[in-house]
Amino acid sequence: MLMVGVLLIELLQLFTASEELEGNIYTCVQCGGSSSDAMQSSSDVQLQGARKKLSISDSPDVLRLHLKRFSWNGQKINTHITFPVSLDLSPFCKREGGVSFRSAPEDTSYQLSSIIIHHGNGFNCGHYTSMCWNSEADSWVHCNDAKVTRCAQDEVLDSQAYILFYVRGHGVSSSMVTSNVTMVTPTDPLESGPSAKRVRFA
Repeated sequence: MLMVGVLLIELLQLFTASEELEGNIYTCVQCGGSSSDAMQSSSDVQLQGARKKLSISDSPDVLRLHLKRFSWNGQKINTHITFPVSLDLSPFCKREGGVSFRSAPEDTSYQLSSIIIHHGNGFNCGHYTSMCWNSEADSWVHCNDAKVTRCAQDEVLDSQAYILFYVRGHGVSSSMVTSNVTMVTPTDPLESGPSAKRVRFA
């Protein structure tokens, strides 16, 4: 059973939400003011409130989402973030005339390709591992220093991810993201062992 926590989509919605700026200290050309008004006398300047909103103007081929896992004093934030395997970025992209900046649906469709996990209680100590999709093995793999093992998708989604990597498209493309892993294994190419046989995934 998958853990339930704060949804990644909710965090993106909050990050791109419209925010009211404090104070009536702004000028607007459409509302009767202009940037040059600041050089005029205060009686001629029409000041007003304003709002700001962040949006994505051009979505990348590889999307990296860095979650805030540490507080100002270095303490670990262990809140579980529920993230999807497939992510649609279109609601968070810049819109012109009510249309997303990128009109093609596949341009803002992403698939999870890998995650980075921090193990420890603060940013001044701990250990990092990663979980990556390996197309040749057709499986998720857990990379922990020299040890690489298969893992289920549910294990990936249940992890306390620190950094998420998504690749544009409806499937993870080995031409865009590669997992170059060399290991020693007796039978299973993703289970470490004493054998001298080496397997490379790319």
